[in-house]
Amino acid sequence: MHRKKLILALVALAILIAVGAVFIPRDPLRNWKSDGETLWGLEESMPIPKSVLADVRAYVNEARLQAAIGHIAYYENNSGEHAVRLTSMSGGMYWNYVLIYDKSNSREKVIKYSSGTYGR
Repeated sequence: MHRKKLILALVALAILIAVGAVFIPRDPLRNWKSDGETLWGLEESMPIPKSVLADVRAYVNEARLQAAIGHIAYYENNSGEHAVRLTSMSGGMYWNYVLIYDKSNSREKVIKYSSGTYGR
């Protein structure tokens, strides 16, 4: 009887770990080096290449995020790629938009994920 309970407990634990791994977002920039961060609107003070900054602003305008973005951070990795993380609060959720650029400052992809909730 104890053996069955132990097996059920281990299976339940494995399911909880698997579900948690699926639903807890991993930071896509966890191994990147931060080169600074500031409030949105003060991004000119950041060491971001002008072409990347222009693309970030275009993305924010296209996605209609102007009023929602509160924070901007700039990152680089060992391969010479760049990334910008935009953080916003909307609908009780903290949203992160990660724009990743190659060595020639061309946007490769955008990752959107929630990093938690507020006001609940």
